[in-house]
Amino acid sequence: MGKFEASTLVSRPDLRVTLILLLIFAVAMMYTIYSLYAQEINQEEIPIEYRITAPYNPPPRPHRDGEVIVGREYFTARLYIVFDTNITSLEVFLDATGECIYPEGYNATFTPRISKNRPRVSVYKVSVGGESEEVNITDSLSLITEENRLYVYASLPGASSGEAYDILWQLIPPQEMPENIDKYVVALKIKLVIHFPDGHSENIELPPKIINIVHPPIMNYIIITALVAAGFGLLLLSGYIGFFRMFSTTDLVVIAIISAMQAIWVHVIGRLLVFPLLNRIPLTYNFAVGDFPYILLLILAVMLIRKPGTVSLTLFVYNLSSQIMGFYSFNPAWWSYPLAEGIVPDLWIFIRGEAILTDRIIFFKRAISTEVLEAAPGWRPIKYVDGFIIGFTRGFTMQYALLAIFLPYFYRISYSFGYVFWWMVIPWAIGNSIEAVISIPIAEDIRKSAAAI
Repeated sequence: MGKFEASTLVSRPDLRVTLILLLIFAVAMMYTIYSLYAQEINQEEIPIEYRITAPYNPPPRPHRDGEVIVGREYFTARLYIVFDTNITSLEVFLDATGECIYPEGYNATFTPRISKNRPRVSVYKVSVGGESEEVNITDSLSLITEENRLYVYASLPGASSGEAYDILWQLIPPQEMPENIDKYVVALKIKLVIHFPDGHSENIELPPKIINIVHPPIMNYIIITALVAAGFGLLLLSGYIGFFRMFSTTDLVVIAIISAMQAIWVHVIGRLLVFPLLNRIPLTYNFAVGDFPYILLLILAVMLIRKPGTVSLTLFVYNLSSQIMGFYSFNPAWWSYPLAEGIVPDLWIFIRGEAILTDRIIFFKRAISTEVLEAAPGWRPIKYVDGFIIGFTRGFTMQYALLAIFLPYFYRISYSFGYVFWWMVIPWAIGNSIEAVISIPIAEDIRKSAAAI
């Protein structure tokens, strides 16, 4: 066989391609620099910083910006303006009807909310230090028609550099929407006339505020109600076929008493004495600090009865008694809500059986005797794991179902997902889980005392 020498080919870069790439890169850099410079010049030409929010709801419960559920009674739009220079006065033209830009052929618009023959508008002047003072605009406030739409007009006094105007106006969305379209998209137009100390004025038209008008989450409500009813029904069926002992008359009496105590805590003691004080402390509401007695009573009910369905029934009776006593409006459509927040904790009770909130390691066992329960291997921390799971899942499902399904369906309010999940669902679940763990030794002492009577 012959030998072949391998030669390595070295290719030189194509100068034309390199020059073209460098030219493209240079053009891109010049365009970027020009865009930034033009944006900076444009920002200097508009001596304000602004933010438009619609619907607006003040913290700690922000509504989902740019989305309104059809049929909502009314919502608030907000224009927040910060001035970079001194002005002598400001005229604002706030769109009160909007223009339907989707779907084509529909004329869905808003209606200004009127009170005493005037549009509902509030204006606050915010100082550099953050102090807010309401501005009286009664003399200048009016509704005017331009460009085939209604504008709320108001003339505001001058402001210094660094000061701000917080302008709120209320609108009524469409009350109906055909089922064959997914949403309306309405654009609000806002115009400003700024008057400066040197005598000149500047007309500014802000970019339109786009608002989606959507259907209420009817299917979400139907699905969650059906799932909850099916889950609770399966729990009861499993009790009838022998997976656990069914509720006795004593069990139902215990549930009724504990539910009544929960109602007294929440509606009488809590709302009149405790909650107003706690809510002054940051994050106590988010972490459900005021829920501690409520969760203690719930853990006590589980410890006394030890049957799947205890959490759901206790919360259901609490909700029903609150409606009957007038603390909540009477509405059977809300009855699936307490079952929704209780079904997941009850599934864990089903898994643990009569060993729930004890130190016995038992899972997926049919109804067992006291002797079998006592003979099972023990691990002391597991009862605290039970409490943590019951508290966490109750807090999680309670807040998520309330803010993501029930309130949007019944009250036509959609909250920001970030607020719902990170500021309410997770903190509330953590707070309830900690309260449930703390409640276990207290509930054990109460159970021992009740057994001794």
